[in-house]
Amino acid sequence: MGTTRYRNRAEAIVVGVALLFVLAVAGASTWAQVVATPSHDVVWPPLPIVKHPAYSAQVIKDTYEFAAAHPEIVRFMPCFCICGKSVHHRSNEDCFISARGRNQTVVWNDHAAECPICLAVAKDSREMFLRGEDVRFIREEIERRYSARFTTRTDTPMPPAKPHQH
Repeated sequence: MGTTRYRNRAEAIVVGVALLFVLAVAGASTWAQVVATPSHDVVWPPLPIVKHPAYSAQVIKDTYEFAAAHPEIVRFMPCFCICGKSVHHRSNEDCFISARGRNQTVVWNDHAAECPICLAVAKDSREMFLRGEDVRFIREEIERRYSARFTTRTDTPMPPAKPHQH
């Protein structure tokens, strides 16, 4: 990945101000660096504070941390609430993460904390992942569990095919 260079200081300031405006409009209030410890535990930014949490604080914490730590799973999981149409989400990942930056920084999206559907998809995905299931199995199971119950969904790409073993 290359470094972005701006032609002059004014251009860099305009880009910075525009980024801050976008983050403010999106409701993203916290930038925080992810810090890896020797035990591979991760310290994430403070979770968004919402008026009407859809699940317990522990479930919200677990699913947000799962979404941050495992984009290789959540970016291939569709969401079945109206976020795909109303806020143009592409996958369950977008319900939790507004932006990912360099050095594993994340900006939370508060949408999932108040949406029982977003949280349920991520909670189920996390549970299957922790049992050792691969991303394709998880996607198929999420589709099976939610497609018949909901009429809306994000237009989420399928996970890559498993490489053939020779």
